[in-house]
Amino acid sequence: MRILLAIPVLLFVILGPSQTPSPTQTKPGQEKQHKAAPEQPGGTANQGATKNSTAISHEPSPPTAIWNQQNSSTDGQGKSSADRWPTFFAGLLTLFTGALAVLAYKQWNVLREQRTAMRDQASYMRKGLRISLIATRTAKQTARAAKKSADALINAERAWVIAELEWKNKKTDIIMQTLPEGIQAVVRLQLKLSNSGRTPAWIIGTWVLHEVTAVVAENPRLGPKGEPESGPEPIAAGADYFSDMELLCPGFGVNGKTVVLVGITEYRDCFGVDRITTFGYTLKFNGELERIPNPNYNRFT
Repeated sequence: MRILLAIPVLLFVILGPSQTPSPTQTKPGQEKQHKAAPEQPGGTANQGATKNSTAISHEPSPPTAIWNQQNSSTDGQGKSSADRWPTFFAGLLTLFTGALAVLAYKQWNVLREQRTAMRDQASYMRKGLRISLIATRTAKQTARAAKKSADALINAERAWVIAELEWKNKKTDIIMQTLPEGIQAVVRLQLKLSNSGRTPAWIIGTWVLHEVTAVVAENPRLGPKGEPESGPEPIAAGADYFSDMELLCPGFGVNGKTVVLVGITEYRDCFGVDRITTFGYTLKFNGELERIPNPNYNRFT
């Protein structure tokens, strides 16, 4: 901006109108000197002629000639100044246009550098995004690995409660009854809960459902829980808990029917997590008590 302000001043100094010197007027003393001198005696005719010519050449110009000379000088000076102003403004416009061109080039160069910087920044942002995605995946994998490690530690230290059905004192205890409605069996069993883990647990309850049927279903049929057969009771690590059960089984043994027993035990470990363990057994008429090998009957959490 300082250059643009200095250009008009510089042009005005260079191209401004110059003052021409005014014509010199003839002094009165010089007019006297220009007057013809008197003829000296003894001079020749040639000398007289020469003197006369010299006197004629030094005669002052008439006032009209001096006035015309001054007017012609003034007209030339005005004409020269009038011719210089268009040149001055043309040069000023040219320099101003050149300055604008320089500024436009600099602005274009700045925009080009800015575009390059933005492109580089976008490239850096894409790289940063890729790095962030990789870091996120790595963090997720690390979190899953940490969770697996924590779960493995908890599983190694938690309580594991296992439920089993057995005959009390290893003796079969089945009492057959004949009623007006038909044959009915009274079965007395013992529920055994064992904590195979390293920490104690709290037994919430155990519910056992039984059904007299000729076919064992693929999936256990669990109805309303009713009254629990055990709990609530604490159980220490490595300890056992026993509870007696008495079941009424109408139609047991008729046409080869067996008793299917399905149970679920709920407990809470020392980490405050509620867990379950399920079991399934079949009881034949000859007193044979066997666990159902189907995984659907034997689950744990």
